[in-house]
Amino acid sequence: PSSLHGFTLVELMMVLAIVGILASVGVPTMSSFIQSGQVRTTALDLVSDLQFARSEAIKRNAVVAVLPVTEGSWTTGWRVHAGATADSPVLRARVREAGQILATSASVSFVFAANGRIDGLVGVASVQFCSAQASGITGRLVEVQLSGLARTNPTGCV
Repeated sequence: PSSLHGFTLVELMMVLAIVGILASVGVPTMSSFIQSGQVRTTALDLVSDLQFARSEAIKRNAVVAVLPVTEGSWTTGWRVHAGATADSPVLRARVREAGQILATSASVSFVFAANGRIDGLVGVASVQFCSAQASGITGRLVEVQLSGLARTNPTGCV
């Protein structure tokens, strides 16, 4: 007698049902994971560019500014300028699509003096990044001290 090795239709349907259930549970989790990663990456990009701007200010012995692409909003990205105004030459730019990540800040710019410190800052300046597509995802808060040092920490988003 020959024995057939393979799957029956019932076994195949059961496997597909189990895979479907696992996928329906895993997709929302994966989506949340991706959005959280995008928020973290955006915050780390800003910290990196703030560190770059600080080191350029010290190296050039001149003012270097980090300004939002859209005046008053960090949501669409930022540019590092070799000067204090948006008319100054651009050293580095990070432009993002609006709608993916929301940014809130009372700081309209970060201007580094030739000594690497933030000009006109009293206390700590910050920018908060949150996902625009899902609530409950942990956001990131980028804080800049008077000394010009920047760091990022997790923060709650509404």
